[in-house]
Amino acid sequence: MDDTPPSITADVTCRTPGCTANGITFRVGLYAAPAPPTYRAHCARCDTTITDIVEVPGA
Repeated sequence: MDDTPPSITADVTCRTPGCTANGITFRVGLYAAPAPPTYRAHCARCDTTITDIVEVPGA
């Protein structure tokens, strides 16, 4: 198992209408992907890609 820490800390928010997590922001650690988009998040509630990703500097 790799012990590399996440590349960034970000606030991610699902914006899918009807999702039970719609509008709720979660603070998560994200790892850089080898291809764009560099950071990706996925909603565990509605199974869609989250595009509202905001890096938290210094977190």
